[in-house]
Amino acid sequence: MDAKNEYELVVSDGKLPIWKAILAAFFFTMMFYHLYEFVKTLYLVGLDDKYSRVFSDSMKGFGICITVGVLLATRVMILIDLEKDKLISRYHLGPFSRDRVTEIPELEYVAVFFDSKERFQVNLWYKGNKHFRMCHFTKKISAMDFARYVAKRLKIDLLDATKKGDSKWIEPEAA
Repeated sequence: MDAKNEYELVVSDGKLPIWKAILAAFFFTMMFYHLYEFVKTLYLVGLDDKYSRVFSDSMKGFGICITVGVLLATRVMILIDLEKDKLISRYHLGPFSRDRVTEIPELEYVAVFFDSKERFQVNLWYKGNKHFRMCHFTKKISAMDFARYVAKRLKIDLLDATKKGDSKWIEPEAA
């Protein structure tokens, strides 16, 4: 199946930043350390009430480390299928992925703005102040071309908010 034609629009987090990968690896390593401590204590002393605090602390550490590691290592991809009116949220954790299929929310507009990191962000807005962060560009023309394409495909409005305090609605068909 050709992924290019399977979905109308794909919004992705992209690659996992190296700092998140390093932190996630640290927390996963600590998770295994806490699991090791739990099993070692269990093997050496059995289920003795005197060591219940050690068991409890090991399991708390294990739970915290696995939770933080998963939160740091998870990437999200949003797939929009207009034919079936479905929005698929695909969560990736390493080689594993899980889909959550919902109805497409009422999409309002696509906005392009200049952020604090000196780049042009393209966001897809829905339900008031909720949005999907789609991507960013270093050049305004590239960001506007992409936003225009998205607005045309989804038949929604386009907002040029690249100049602070001077937002303009643009016709998606306009060049």
